[in-house]
Order: sequence, then C-alpha cells, then structure tokens
Amino acid sequence: VDLPHDWVVELDFLNANDRNLRDHGYKPVGRLYPKTSIGWYRHSFTVPAEDRGKRLVVKFDGVFRDSKVWLNGHYMGSHMSGYSEFTFDITDYARYGGNNVIVVRADASQYEGWFYEGAGIYRHVWLEKFNPVHIPQYGIYVHTETTKSKATVSIETDIENKLDSKTKCKLHSVIKDCEGKIVRESDENSIMIPGLLRTRIRQEILISNP
Repeated sequence: VDLPHDWVVELDFLNANDRNLRDHGYKPVGRLYPKTSIGWYRHSFTVPAEDRGKRLVVKFDGVFRDSKVWLNGHYMGSHMSGYSEFTFDITDYARYGGNNVIVVRADASQYEGWFYEGAGIYRHVWLEKFNPVHIPQYGIYVHTETTKSKATVSIETDIENKLDSKTKCKLHSVIKDCEGKIVRESDENSIMIPGLLRTRIRQEILISNP
C-alpha cells in the first residue's frame, strides 16, 4: 500500500443494530470485529553506509491506533493515541549500508471519538537524520514583547549532544522578513555542551519600528 493509508475506508459497509457501527460510519471496526480491527505494515528500506555516525529518527505523523513498532526485529516501543505524532530513535538498531525492515502493528479495537476514525498509518512517515550535536524536534521557542517603537524577540534554543564527550558548538540566530530579507541577527554564541546532555540557550534580539 501507499501511505497515507486507511484500511477501514476500504471495508464494506455493515448494516447492523450496533451503536458503535452507526457512530463510525457503519464500518466493521471495534472490539466485536477483531479480524478487521488490527493491521500490520512492513516496509524495507536502505540506510546509506555514509550515514553511520548520524542520529536517525523515524517520525510518525499519525497512526490509528494503539501502535507498536519494531525495526530489524528489535521492539522500538508503542504509542496509544491515534491523533498525536510520535518518534523513535533507531540509530543503534539500523543496518548501515544494508537492508532494514520496519514493522508497525495498529489496533483500532478501541475508540477515541464518536465519529469515523478509520485505522492504519493515515498520515506520513519520515526518516529524519541529524548530526550528533543538533537542535532537537521542536527545540526552538520564540516569543516577543512589542511596542510601536521596538520589539524584543526572545529566542530559546535547545541543543542536544548525543556524543559521549563534551563538544563545543556555535549558535547564530537570524530573523528574516516575509521576503527572506535579513532583518536582524544575534551574536554568535559559543557553547560547550557536556556529553549526552541537552542545553538551553537564551538570546534576545532588538528590532526598531517593528
């Protein structure tokens, strides 16, 4: 199949006196229909040998529901909700320069709403690659205080070091307008991050006549 995918939408309608069926589009999904409520996905992919040393993360935008994930026979973990995204770091389990197999089990026996929810990997899946020292997912938070004459832009950036040893890096933040033109820049911050830890850096940038 191609992702995104919903196997329930492909099922035949079932005309039965079942409140749960009515609320979910008269499709046979739920605890009373185990044969059509659990699905398995298997996908093979290659990780280039030159990616060794990077951090690899698989990101699921949405799986309905109660999902479990394996990579190359190793259990990565589970995620109950059918609506929120989730990730697994697969760095230590990937075969570099070779074939990898990811397996996903989705169980839609339980409901979260009272409307058609479907079942399966109904949103995209991404393989994300990072350097060992990187800004993690959602690692930037920006807020502002403004007047007519000036704006103070406060930037909080998380930097994560996945190496065993402390590492020095630099953080430089840039603010651009809607046309891509640079409005203001921060000073370049040099940071020493201990091994296997995350550090938060706070910067402030002043803008005149915002």
